[in-house]
Amino acid sequence: MPRNLCPSCQLPSARCHCDCVVEQFCDIKLVIWQHPTEADHPKNSVRLLAACLPQIQIIRAEQLSLEALTEQTGIDVDRLELLFPDTQPQTNPIDVIATNPEASTQLLAIDGTWRKARKLLHVNPWLTQLPRRSINSQNRSRYHIRKAEREGQLSTLEAVCKAIEEIEGHDHTSAPILNAFDQYLTKLSHHQPIR
Repeated sequence: MPRNLCPSCQLPSARCHCDCVVEQFCDIKLVIWQHPTEADHPKNSVRLLAACLPQIQIIRAEQLSLEALTEQTGIDVDRLELLFPDTQPQTNPIDVIATNPEASTQLLAIDGTWRKARKLLHVNPWLTQLPRRSINSQNRSRYHIRKAEREGQLSTLEAVCKAIEEIEGHDHTSAPILNAFDQYLTKLSHHQPIR
């Protein structure tokens, strides 16, 4: 028997997020580069994020040139930051660009398992040349239904919300989305574990 799908989000009723969505808007241009295998993952947080922030653009590819990225998204490379943990903790590129708020209005976030996200960086080495916005969370991730590699690692939704909060200087945009995420995780936890 096929499962009933929500006509809006096209997810099975147990995973439908429509009743949690709270639409927000921010002035930051947001692009999510999603590993192709992550798109259909049942625990993906980007579906809810994109429903809450409709201006987000999502691209799915394993390899892409900078030129193709700018052509597909219209992103301004001179104002672009990569949202990804810094692999060289001794440097803090955000300190360099934080003095110019206008330079911090376009974000490219990588979405996938940690292994797949690192693979995207490996096969697209130009990504490592971008200014890096590294979110170092002092709080434990809300995302208890999916295992992180180590303490402090956040889901894509949480990392994007934290970056928006840092750039905007308040949580008016991010707090409602994180509350929606909490509601959605509660809903998922009431059903059988998703395999």
